[in-house]
Amino acid sequence: TLCSPQSSVKKLRNGQMVIGHVPWSSPLEKSLGQVKSTRRIKHVLIYRDPRDGFASALRWMFYPEIRPAYSEATDKEIQWREGFTNDDQRLSFILTQPRFWTFPGYERWLLSPNCLAVKFEDLYPEIVELRHNVLGVVLRRIFDYLEIDASSVNAQELYDRVLGKSPTATTEVDKLGQYKRVFKDEHYAVLDTPEFRKILGTFGYEW
Repeated sequence: TLCSPQSSVKKLRNGQMVIGHVPWSSPLEKSLGQVKSTRRIKHVLIYRDPRDGFASALRWMFYPEIRPAYSEATDKEIQWREGFTNDDQRLSFILTQPRFWTFPGYERWLLSPNCLAVKFEDLYPEIVELRHNVLGVVLRRIFDYLEIDASSVNAQELYDRVLGKSPTATTEVDKLGQYKRVFKDEHYAVLDTPEFRKILGTFGYEW
């Protein structure tokens, strides 16, 4: 049974961790701000360049087999992929789908007192550097927000448990600025609007 994010939040208890896509809402903000002995929620928003979000959606929808947790594409998924001539057409299709234009729903989290907002572009390089036993500034800020003693964190162990372990992880190495490798002039043209440029600016990205 599906329920609203704020209802789900009320079911959380101290010591639990969940992940998901959770747009801002006033009721949810209120729920996060209600501290109880059994529930004191720490919300961390990790966001990325919206253009990379579209590039990620291209792989997610049409190439599910690149995810380590996925074995191979089904006949239905292959048929869906081959319904387009090439990735340019597939990406153009994605850019027209409202379900991938969710960025405005997260803007209010950037200023929320009940949320720590972190850029993926700042966090990911630090995750990679964990293998050299280096705990970066952004990771320390997250630990501080979560009230975790950074000195108690084993960087190598964290690296082994985190990198490439999410349900949406892929085997690609260069994860930043992926859109630059797949966008063509026609894709930039679709996005070149005052509204989208405003979204980029709000999240701290340049056109």
